[in-house]
Order: sequence, then structure tokens, then C-alpha cells
Amino acid sequence: MVCKQCGKELPEGTKFCVFCGTPCGETAAPQAENAVDTQKTDETQQAGAEAAREAEAFGKAAESVSAAAEESKSAAASGEAAPAPAAEEPKAAAASGEAAPAPAATEAPKAAQPPVNNGEKPQGAGTGNAKKLAVIGAVAVAALVLLIVFCNLLFGSSPKKAFKAYVTGVYTCDFKKVWNNAITAKKAQKALDLYDKDDYEDDYEDTKDDCEDEKEDMKDDGIKYKVSIDIKSVKKIKKSNKEFEWAQELMEDYFDCDADKIKQFAILEARVKAEYYEDGDRDKDYDIDTGRTQYLLVKIGGDWYMTGFTRDDIKDYLKTYYK
Repeated sequence: MVCKQCGKELPEGTKFCVFCGTPCGETAAPQAENAVDTQKTDETQQAGAEAAREAEAFGKAAESVSAAAEESKSAAASGEAAPAPAAEEPKAAAASGEAAPAPAATEAPKAAQPPVNNGEKPQGAGTGNAKKLAVIGAVAVAALVLLIVFCNLLFGSSPKKAFKAYVTGVYTCDFKKVWNNAITAKKAQKALDLYDKDDYEDDYEDTKDDCEDEKEDMKDDGIKYKVSIDIKSVKKIKKSNKEFEWAQELMEDYFDCDADKIKQFAILEARVKAEYYEDGDRDKDYDIDTGRTQYLLVKIGGDWYMTGFTRDDIKDYLKTYYK
């Protein structure tokens, strides 16, 4: 027989060419083809079986995830926590040699458990917020108190402020400063039952005219005063002090008023100097120096006013009072 591939002569019954290895005879090629077909068929069946097992395992995993999602929704609706998904399917798949399905891309969110307080007050954030609010409230109150004190110091009345305003008003012929910081103020007059509308308006206009006339004369003559006020001390006299009684009687005797509404007196000790200038030239003959003198001020309705009484008035009255 002759090899179909290389053309060499071969003995009869030879199945493979000893020269090129080509199969010989009629049954060689079909057997090889059958072997190849059988192998392909087995591989195809095995692949199909594996695909079927994977599809079945994936379907079970999908059903498990879907069931877990449904349980989460039910738990969220009832207020209970959703149970964790079981891990038995992957274990079973590993034991049987099957491939474990890949985890789902997104998991169903777990329902948040409501806090259990059993009738107790909530702790944590609520308590912290309450403390913060308490601190903020305390700071706000303290700031308000400081603001009130500051405003009273800056804008409120005091014996020193009333005295300085009155004295500068006298030497500069500033009618409003003199009138509003003395016992002549409308508020003080009403509090002491001294206010009479007609009398008050007449006194107001007369004093104002006199003050303006004097101011014009000083301007025409080029007269100015340079005033310096040196306050040494301020002694406030409350109702509990012994001096309050005689100060109250002094007011009632002199002004014929109701002194029961007076809350407080003050004896202010100060020295006032006023340097006299005329047409820019200093003239010491007209200088004024009060020396250290005491002045009586009265507090009415929260404001302080000059009474007009000085040390000599106080001394004379005390002599009479303590006889």
C-alpha cells in the first residue's frame, strides 16, 4: 500500500505511515473524526450543565435578596429591624462544588431602630442642646445687664453729672442746662406737688429771657469764663441715714412741698474756679473761686437735681435743727 501523504510504500495493514505519521486505511479518519466529535459533545454537555447550575444558583441568590428586601420593607413599616440575609446558599454551593453567585450591586437599606426610652428623658443630643441653650441664655442676660449698667453710666443721671451741667450752664448762660438740672425742672416740680401750669410757664419765660439777655451782654462785651470743676466727694444720704430727716425738712420748709416722694439726697463737695476774660484779656479781679464747698442735691424719679443749697445754708439749718 502507498501513503496518501508522502507516497511511500507501506506494508499492508499499516495504520500510520512510518515516514510522515499520516493515518492509513479506511477506518483511521472516521475514528479520529468520531473521537473529536465525541469530545466536543462531552465538552458542550458539560458546559451546558455548568451554565444550568450557575443559572439555578443565581436565581436562588436573587430570590434570597428579593426576600430580604421584602422583609426590610415590612420591618420598616412595623418599626422592627430587618434580619440579616442568610448565608446558607453560598455555603451549600461551595459544598456541592458550584460557583457562589456574585453579591448584588446594591443591598436593601436596613430600617433604623427607634430609640427605646421606657418613659425616661432622652439623653445625648437633646441634653447637649439644652445645656447650650442655658449657657446662651445666661450669657445674653449678663450682656443685657452690662448694657443697662453701661447706658446708665453713660446716659443716666448722677449727682456729678447734674452738678457739672448746672455749673457750666450758669457761667455760659445756657438756660436749658440751668433750668433742667435744678429743682425748677418740670419733672421735679410735678413730683413735689409744686407744679402750676400758669406759674411754671411764667417763671420759665422770665428766667429764659433774663438768661438770654445776659448772654447777649457778655457776647457784646467779649466776656467769657473758663470754668474748672473739681469734685472731691459725693455722699449719698438714704432714708436710713440720720441726715435724711433734716434734708427732707429743709426742702419742705423752703419750698413748701411734699418731700415724701424724695428717695435720696446727696451732699457733693467740690471746688469751682471760673477765670474771667474780656476781649481775650485775662482780668483776675473778676475770677471766681468757691473753695471746697458742699452742695445739696436731691434724687426725684431716678434723676438728680440741684437744690440751690450750699454749705452755708446747710450749716445754718443744722444749727437750728440740732438746737
